[in-house]
Amino acid sequence: MHAATLNVQWLINAKNAYFAFRERARSCSISTVLLLLVSFMIQSTEAQTKPTLRVATYESFVTEWGPGPKLKKAFERQCNCSLEFSTATEGVALLNQIKLKGEHFKADLVLGLDESLISEATATGFFQPHNLSLPPLANDMLWKPNPHFVPFDRGYFAFIYNRTKLKNPPTSFKELLNHPNINVVYPDPRLSTVGRGLLYWMNSIQEQETAGAWQSLAKRTLTVTPGWSESYGLLLEGEADMALSYHTSPAYHQIIEKKSDYAAALFKEGHYAQVEIVGIRHNTPQAALAKTFIQFLLTPESQRIIALNNWMKPVIDVQTHPALDQLPPPKGLPSFEPDTISKQKKSWVSDWLMNSRR
Repeated sequence: MHAATLNVQWLINAKNAYFAFRERARSCSISTVLLLLVSFMIQSTEAQTKPTLRVATYESFVTEWGPGPKLKKAFERQCNCSLEFSTATEGVALLNQIKLKGEHFKADLVLGLDESLISEATATGFFQPHNLSLPPLANDMLWKPNPHFVPFDRGYFAFIYNRTKLKNPPTSFKELLNHPNINVVYPDPRLSTVGRGLLYWMNSIQEQETAGAWQSLAKRTLTVTPGWSESYGLLLEGEADMALSYHTSPAYHQIIEKKSDYAAALFKEGHYAQVEIVGIRHNTPQAALAKTFIQFLLTPESQRIIALNNWMKPVIDVQTHPALDQLPPPKGLPSFEPDTISKQKKSWVSDWLMNSRR
């Protein structure tokens, strides 16, 4: 910054400091006021010299009950920096904003895409290689190393239901599609990573026979919502019998609400996995700080915060809470390669649109 600009800024700060302490000066000695003023100016200068890391993520991550505020407090305590969050509704919306705004997208680091978006995200040119050595990942974590992205949590998509209202939940996807008395809700695959998860799940199970499956699901569908929070809210309000979420969602109700009413329906065909990822902007001046933050995310402390506030499984072997650690693991389905998803996504979405109308 130019020296003249620094001097002007110092004068502005001094003026602001003066007015802030003027009322106190009336009841204090001049020496006391001067000491207070100097202290204030030192704090102001330190605040200006602290680097700021701008992190773009999805809305639920930074709510008061999400992991964002706790991670911010813990990271700022050790980094001598400021952490600022900006948000979009969900991971798909984050990627859409990057595509739309390009270099004008204000973030040093993007947290909350998932592995299905890797090819699309890499093609934007927005992300730089992280060049990090990751700690050992969880033994059951099927993650293919990627030069641009690092995993930070994971889970399996599942339909959640209330045990007290649905006594005999379906035990397979086929049973769900043909059940005459169940209604379901899920987010729009065009707008939501959870909705896209259903898209991949359906194509993984049905392969080329998805049209009839979407038509059958349409008969069971109460509504398709813009995002996960709206559809899950309909389940909690008793409007829907089942809502698409994660197999880990019941842990929230057990740990926070002390309720065991909610459970995940485990399907014989298996469940599609989601791994959430973080990546660094290609031309950020805070690349070193961004890498430090990623390493911080993979510490046991941070992984517990994420697991018990984002309600997903950690990506390293760490104990969190028995209600989460001891959840019965679903049968996992092989994930599509990101390049396959990138090539097939449009046709899969078209197939869903064409056959999901009731």
